[in-house]
Amino acid sequence: MKRSIVGPWRFVCGAGVLQEIGHHAAALGSRALLMGGSTALELTSPTIHAALEAKGVAWHEERGGHVTKRREAVDALIAVGRDQGVDLTIAVGAGRVGDAAKAVARTLNVPLITCPTLAASNGPGTFSAGIEGDAQRSVWYRGPDLLIADTEVIIRGGPRWLNSGMGDCLPFGAMWEMTERLGRTTGADYVLGLSNCYPTLASQALAKLTYDTILEYGEEAHRAAERGIVNEAFDKVVEAVVYCSVMAVTACGGVGHDHGYHPGNFSCCSKELYHGEGVAFGALVNVILFRWERERVLRQLRFTRSVGLPTTFADFDLPDITPEQVREECRRMIGEGSEPRFGLPWPISADMVAEAMLEIDYLGGTLP
Repeated sequence: MKRSIVGPWRFVCGAGVLQEIGHHAAALGSRALLMGGSTALELTSPTIHAALEAKGVAWHEERGGHVTKRREAVDALIAVGRDQGVDLTIAVGAGRVGDAAKAVARTLNVPLITCPTLAASNGPGTFSAGIEGDAQRSVWYRGPDLLIADTEVIIRGGPRWLNSGMGDCLPFGAMWEMTERLGRTTGADYVLGLSNCYPTLASQALAKLTYDTILEYGEEAHRAAERGIVNEAFDKVVEAVVYCSVMAVTACGGVGHDHGYHPGNFSCCSKELYHGEGVAFGALVNVILFRWERERVLRQLRFTRSVGLPTTFADFDLPDITPEQVREECRRMIGEGSEPRFGLPWPISADMVAEAMLEIDYLGGTLP
């Protein structure tokens, strides 16, 4: 049986680890294209510059709003990298910077170091990127050779970004179990260019570890983020979000649709959401449709609510939405009829998804 796992070559996490970037960079190149948004580099560049200089690594810096994942911006950064003769790319910041850097590094065929300033998703460690202007999200780009997660930097983003990252990872608990139960091939088949490829034991174990770590340490990490104090729980949750969940992606066989089917995607919802906030609600829809035991559903719901992630329609600024409106929105998103969906072998209808959402809303508003 063919199995696979994919992720960053190296990972370093902890308070103050950005001070060591020069050591790692010197092993990968001698002249870096340092890319980041204005805020991210204002926060980190003194540390990065000193560390690179100490190890004899030169750099050219591109800072500001032009460092983004629009096709024309990416092409311009590629041209800068060629002109500067770089043999290394360093990306500092959030998702838009990271996606751009993956495309730049792959096109220039140079190593990539990513330095997330938030733990809002597993994007810093993945190897795919969505470049605006391209026809589809590409799996052709380069994942990081080194992922550095400095928790002293990340904690400055505050609790809401961390909560979003935890929400983005909550689907792993149900997805890896369902993939294993159904004997599904890895959901990353198309990414790897493989067929009939199954998750490795390591990816399955890391999917479970991601989920268990967040449920065990997430509340304490949330409180640490509120106080701006890095502790062991915060370090563990950041590791789970930005690294373990990346390595776990191949454990998920494309079951469920937590990223798509949540109230944040209703046509009547105008609330601005962070990515993982919608996903957290979609993860609860999954576990109901996957027919999890009641107590396990309630445990995940209580945790979701405890860290301020959405569990009711009111959390999406839809306090007065009616059951029929919910059903209409689900029919719009999913379509009519009852058939196997979301990688499941049994029929799922739009009304079933709507009923799951209504149940979550009820429980989120009434559980003690």
